Amino acid sequence: MQKSMTGAGFVLAAALAACSSNSGAGALTLNAMVPKSKVAGALSAVSATSSASGLSLSDGQNTLVLTSAEVVLRGIKFDHADGTIGCSAGGVTDASGEGSSAKDGECEDFKAEPMILALPLNGSVSRQVTANVAAGSYKKVSFKVHKLGGDALDKALQSSRPDMQGVSVLVKGTLNGAAFTYISNLEAEQEIELNPPMQVSADGSQVGVTLSVDAAGWFVGSGAVLDPRQAGVGGALEETVRRNIEASFEGFEDNDHDGTPHGADADEKG
Repeated sequence: MQKSMTGAGFVLAAALAACSSNSGAGALTLNAMVPKSKVAGALSAVSATSSASGLSLSDGQNTLVLTSAEVVLRGIKFDHADGTIGCSAGGVTDASGEGSSAKDGECEDFKAEPMILALPLNGSVSRQVTANVAAGSYKKVSFKVHKLGGDALDKALQSSRPDMQGVSVLVKGTLNGAAFTYISNLEAEQEIELNPPMQVSADGSQVGVTLSVDAAGWFVGSGAVLDPRQAGVGGALEETVRRNIEASFEGFEDNDHDGTPHGADADEKG
């Protein structure tokens, strides 16, 4: 799936590997949020509100409350706008063997190990990590929504979260007061073009990037709340909800981490 985005892109991980020949760096702070415009009720006949207890959706007959939502991301990477500039001739390869070739003009400046992204459902912007990144212009960010499997990287993550084995998306909450757990093994590649390219300065200045995930729309269809108990593996609503999740990822530059895109944020102008 390929999308276009104004301002900047995102990458989320506890570890970022930079090419050894890069010189000069800036700081990149990475955030996550559920978009406020959707939570405010921009879902047709479904109302949505966020609070300390989670994200609540209602269509007048059914009330769905999401108390936690986690997504496994893997293969997260940035691509230079100018191909191989600043990268070593071999490109970047992580421990899984995934990587790129500089000769193909697709040298990524970083790749990251798998991570579990816990979405903030209370309307806040959650700061994920701050890392030093190589100076330059970046044209694309990509990642995979990934079910945890059996290779070395996945096993390392599973050691702390054995409940996530074979899982890419895990959601907990209540439907009309009854508890549910939604589990998906969705595998989906996401690729977002950065238009204009993201600029990282060599002077150490900070760039902020926010990943916006429309969790409010995951269990909504035809103007009604969908039953997560029918959306798991083999369920009647499985494909509908999987498509909703796959389409829910966006991102934008957000230097002050307030959830407002850089170009529309008066606090960041000047």
